[in-house]
Amino acid sequence: MERGQMFCMPPIQPCSADLPPVVVGVQEVLNTSYIHRLQQYCSHIYYKHTNIDPMALTICVKAVTGEIANGFEKTTVESFLPVLPSKYWAEKHYIITPTTIQQDLADKNKTLSPFNRIGICVPHVASNMKTLKQASLTSMLSVSE
Repeated sequence: MERGQMFCMPPIQPCSADLPPVVVGVQEVLNTSYIHRLQQYCSHIYYKHTNIDPMALTICVKAVTGEIANGFEKTTVESFLPVLPSKYWAEKHYIITPTTIQQDLADKNKTLSPFNRIGICVPHVASNMKTLKQASLTSMLSVSE
């Protein structure tokens, strides 16, 4: 059974090559099965938005298989945000994992950028999304009564 969610962020403006749609996936374990599903979803978004390659962001909350981790490439965006090759299905495929964040934090000489600080929180929040949804629903019900 696969544990995760995938969604497309609605564009603020009409999609273009400069402002592509963004596909976000939250996944417990990042493996090849997930990558295949992500490719299919990105292909669907590509055709829906008149042949514009989407950007993909995967937030992995637990583990990455070795096969996938070996494919990580460094970026100039942030050191905790590697990419996986995505030629033909996404403009870029960025990854956030607990390990990439821990490795980034191990650099004692580095000053944390605001983007990096957000990256530290994202996997923790993503792993608790189900709990947050239930708590939010309970709060809404108690307020409406």
